[in-house]
Amino acid sequence: MALDEPTENDSTITTGGISFIYSKQDEPYINDSIIDFEDSYMGKGFVVKNATSNCC
Repeated sequence: MALDEPTENDSTITTGGISFIYSKQDEPYINDSIIDFEDSYMGKGFVVKNATSNCC
């Protein structure tokens, strides 16, 4: 994940006042996924949890 500006090949979704930009080609892999921020003894940061596994 990174901070970036959208391009013509990107899609954007806004939830909770935060916009997420992703490549249209990656949409099948992130559908039904949950983006969460975790803060634990292992570290902190954003994680993507797949509700269904479409990849690999």
